[in-house]
Amino acid sequence: MFLESSGQNESNLQGEIWRVFLFLLILFLMVESWLMMTGPSTTAQQGFGRKAQPISGGVSS
Repeated sequence: MFLESSGQNESNLQGEIWRVFLFLLILFLMVESWLMMTGPSTTAQQGFGRKAQPISGGVSS
């Protein structure tokens, strides 16, 4: 009886893993979009902007 139900439990577990993965992916995208909206005033965005300038200058010269 355990062998008969193990396949069903495995598919249920796989479905649960997909649900958790999709939930975390959507949560990550929501947080990321919120950070992008509030991001330009943070020091991380300013640091990224400063890093991008020498790279573009190096390519152009």
